[in-house]
Amino acid sequence: MANRPHSFRRNLLVKILLFTLPILVMGQWFALRKARTSLLETARQNLTSSAIRKADELKTGIGSVEANMDLLAQTSAFQSGDVSGIENILREFEEDAPYDISCVELVAPLADEATVNTCDRTIVPDAKQVPWLQTKPVEKSDFYVFSPGSSAPAPSPAPGRALIKFVVASPLYGTDGLLYTLAMEVCISQLQDIDDQSLVGETVIIDPNEIVVTHPDPTQVGQKISALREAEKFASIVGSVAAEQDDFIHLFRFSSQEDDQNSGEWLAGYSGFDVPVSRKQNSQWTVLTVTPIDHALAGLSEIRSVLIMITIGLVAASSLVAIY
Repeated sequence: MANRPHSFRRNLLVKILLFTLPILVMGQWFALRKARTSLLETARQNLTSSAIRKADELKTGIGSVEANMDLLAQTSAFQSGDVSGIENILREFEEDAPYDISCVELVAPLADEATVNTCDRTIVPDAKQVPWLQTKPVEKSDFYVFSPGSSAPAPSPAPGRALIKFVVASPLYGTDGLLYTLAMEVCISQLQDIDDQSLVGETVIIDPNEIVVTHPDPTQVGQKISALREAEKFASIVGSVAAEQDDFIHLFRFSSQEDDQNSGEWLAGYSGFDVPVSRKQNSQWTVLTVTPIDHALAGLSEIRSVLIMITIGLVAASSLVAIY
């Protein structure tokens, strides 16, 4: 016996679904691709702007430190060499400064011990690192910023902020020449946010010697960029900053640990800032703002959910039309 023919309604429903479903699926795919591209472009712009803003804040903060050191050098206690007066001024300054000061050290030239030291260690740079402790003549405007040589923890930052540590050193001159080398370990506050869909990002700083000063992965702090897993990309970033270019890059092996949940793709905007160490020389620092790609694309899951609901609604509507 011949097979019973399918009803017209069933044939119509099957044909409508076969026609609409591929179109809906392709539409979803194109919409998601477009949404992903748009979110990545937004992330690129926001992270680059965040890196520029962070670099400007750090430059302003370090400039404030330098200005305050110059003011300290002009006080009568420093000019006269009054040790007790100098110590009182430094302790008051340490308490009242607009930034966090971990410790202060003041050393006279060729002295065996520090004149003033509120640290549990020495932080004055070696004579080979700063020109004013060498025999050759230098300009009086020299001011140097170093990566901290200690792993001592920084003070607890305010919510949504991070504290970036530096060691700053400056020569203090009097009428008879160099009086002291003043060094401070300072922490400059930075806006930071690692929540989903936030593109303020975490901070990575690379000093002029290509050493990582701060990094979301603590195991990479203190390493040269040549030892990092994506050394070529970091070298390219430093070169671009040297050419005064602010841009954006993808990092596919950002963490040093293969099994780290954040070892996948990260997005990074970068910029830089200069610290004038003399009238003829600048010290250049590189600033990156980084975030996992999952954070930048966090809104994609909401878009995908909306598209799925729309597809289900259209399929249901098509079915009802075919039935009735």
